[in-house]
Amino acid sequence: MKAWILDRLLWIAALGAMIVTIGQVALGSKPFRQNEKVLPAMAAVLTYNPRELIEAADTVASTDPFRLDRHPSHTPPGSPAIPSPSMPVSDQLRLALTGVSGPPWHAIVSGVPGHDGGVVVKAGDTLGSIKIRTIRRDTVILQTSDSTLTLTLKR
Repeated sequence: MKAWILDRLLWIAALGAMIVTIGQVALGSKPFRQNEKVLPAMAAVLTYNPRELIEAADTVASTDPFRLDRHPSHTPPGSPAIPSPSMPVSDQLRLALTGVSGPPWHAIVSGVPGHDGGVVVKAGDTLGSIKIRTIRRDTVILQTSDSTLTLTLKR
C-alpha cells in the first residue's frame, strides 16, 4: 500500500473519531467512567504498609541477588584492590583479560586480588600499585612498580 493512501486513511479515521465524540457530547451522553467496583480493589492493591516494604527490602538486600553465590564479598567496599605492597606484585598477580568494549575502550580484568569477579577499568585507572596504561581492541598494557604486563584477550 502506498504511503499517501495510508496517510489519508488515518486522517479520515481520526476525523471520524472526532465527529463521533463531538456528537456524543452534544447529545448529552455520559462520559466514559471506570467501573465503581474496580476502584476499591485497585486502591487496596496500591496501598502498602511501610514496615512490610522495609522488611521486604531487607530480605532482598540480605540475599545479595546480584552475586552468583548469593554471599557478600570478602572485602569491604572502598578497600584497596591490591593487598599490601610488601610482597612483589608479580608474585601476587594472576590477571586475565576477559572482555573489552569501546571505543572509548574499557576492559574487564579478572583475577585482581580483593575482587571476586572482573573489574571494569579504563586507561589511566589504578588498581593498588597497578596502573592501566593502554587499552586496545584485544590487549591491555599494565604498569607495575617493577615491570610492564600485557594481557591479551583469549578468543
